[in-house]
Amino acid sequence: METYNTEELQSTGDGARLAAKTLLVSRIIKLYGAATLFLVYFQIFYRHWDYLQRWIYSYSRILLGVAIVLFFAGIDIAYISHSINKAYRLSRPDLIDFYHDLSKHLLINIIRGKEQTKDEIAAKLPDNARKNHPFKLLIMFWIFAFSIGFIGAPYDNYYWFGFPKIAVGIAALISTVGLTLIIPTIVAMIAYIISLKKTDTAKLSKLQKALIIVITILSFVPNYIWLYDAINFGFDLDSSSDEAVEDTEYIPSYESDYQDDSSQYMIDDSEEYMDDVTIMNHMIILCNYLVKEDVISDFSVELDFNAKGYVKGTVARDDDYVYVLYDNGIKQDDQGNDCLELVLEAEPLDEDGNSLGQSEASLKGFYLVNAETKTVIDEHKTHW
Repeated sequence: METYNTEELQSTGDGARLAAKTLLVSRIIKLYGAATLFLVYFQIFYRHWDYLQRWIYSYSRILLGVAIVLFFAGIDIAYISHSINKAYRLSRPDLIDFYHDLSKHLLINIIRGKEQTKDEIAAKLPDNARKNHPFKLLIMFWIFAFSIGFIGAPYDNYYWFGFPKIAVGIAALISTVGLTLIIPTIVAMIAYIISLKKTDTAKLSKLQKALIIVITILSFVPNYIWLYDAINFGFDLDSSSDEAVEDTEYIPSYESDYQDDSSQYMIDDSEEYMDDVTIMNHMIILCNYLVKEDVISDFSVELDFNAKGYVKGTVARDDDYVYVLYDNGIKQDDQGNDCLELVLEAEPLDEDGNSLGQSEASLKGFYLVNAETKTVIDEHKTHW
């Protein structure tokens, strides 16, 4: 191997410029990550927490932060790996220069507690290093981020919000893999750091590799058991077939059942009824339908209660109206399936944009919502 007088290496060569560019981009990525973390926490956990806490677990406030950090860490590490690959296409002096300038700011060298000189770098830097795989690193960190973010909410809430069941199942599988690999990856990183401090070379022993494999297996079992319900939900592992629901003509009875006074609904208090979150899930299914039918342009369900304590939901607003859904009790469709009947009303707005109330509202429609099949029956259309 050729030798170089590292004292004569200039800090203005291609290697130094590449290191400076790499460090600059790395800092920009970190700043974007910090800004995203602030904005997400401000928007979700400060401004909209009252609404979102119905959908996600309270500990998701921690998980989401970890997921964001991992997401941007993946971008940062992948870019640094890409720069290292580019550095190996430079001359030997520039390569040494690059590593010297970059290593002063790398976390692993900060942990080691000493700065490497150019002579030390030149002595152990191979002429042809194994090529890094930035894209694989990026995907790995993004899987970690996705996995941690996914478990921040009940799996069925993704379904209620409009994701297909198969998408929920695939997400649960990815999350299982990601959560399984997090602990072994941490153990491997610790082993690398220990080997660096002892021998100045990052190499795992056979015992350490075997230990990581055992930890991976032991980590997979509880994660799979934990997320099995979500996987089963998405892939229907416990059922051989799904029942098909056909659209047939439905004759409603809303003329006699519906009360213009929203404080009186046809809800049988003698039976156990849906909780407000379940009713909101039905409203979201209906709102997705209303958007597709161009009844409303967008929606955001804000639950409230009438004088009797029954659920109503303000779902949309335009220049003239605010749109409100009212729970009108459990009804059966023509096939005998239990559905939740929701009534849509449009309350006009005054000049200041305030609702004039239900007394001035116009009736827009009656809808039967089947949460199991995620289907909606427009009773006006099927009746007329």
